[in-house]
Amino acid sequence: WENESAEEREDDFYEGKAAWNNFTGCCSDGVIAGRIFLLYLKKIITNYSKNLLNSSIQNQANEIESWLNENLSAFQIVKQTIEGVNPDDNEMQGILNQYYGYDADYPEGLYIADENGKLMMAEGAAKSETNPTESVWYRDGLTRVNMRFIDSYVNSDGEAVISASGIINDGSDKLRVISADMTIQRQQRFTLMSIGSEQ
Repeated sequence: WENESAEEREDDFYEGKAAWNNFTGCCSDGVIAGRIFLLYLKKIITNYSKNLLNSSIQNQANEIESWLNENLSAFQIVKQTIEGVNPDDNEMQGILNQYYGYDADYPEGLYIADENGKLMMAEGAAKSETNPTESVWYRDGLTRVNMRFIDSYVNSDGEAVISASGIINDGSDKLRVISADMTIQRQQRFTLMSIGSEQ
């Protein structure tokens, strides 16, 4: 450096400066590229997580729908059996007793109310209704023959339930509705079980 002329030293300076600019430029481009890659990767992960969540929610919804349909089919079988037998009140009581505690999804079994407010249910069932004809399940059941679930509601015992109900033609001269309850807690427990099975 000491033996070089001023011009040579000036050339060396500019060459060094150019080399430094190239180096810092490469580093800067690398940092920018790295940031772009991280943003892209974040987007991929976010989209994957959303798709996974949507898939899980859809699977749970399908499983719950299947579970509800299975129970609804069971209720329909009981209803059709009663309509095929046309039992008197004593025989009806015996049929209702058979379904008390029969299934954990509807432990109270099924119950029937007529237009006069008479409520029949399994012996041992804890359900209480002051006026069944004013209940949600009875009024909704009057609108159809085939049993169907109605929106969740709080029953007279203060429990959040979903009920399936419909008109039953049991051969009597009174208008009657048959129904069954499943608690929201039972549905939530089933949901948690379905989530656990996916993990």
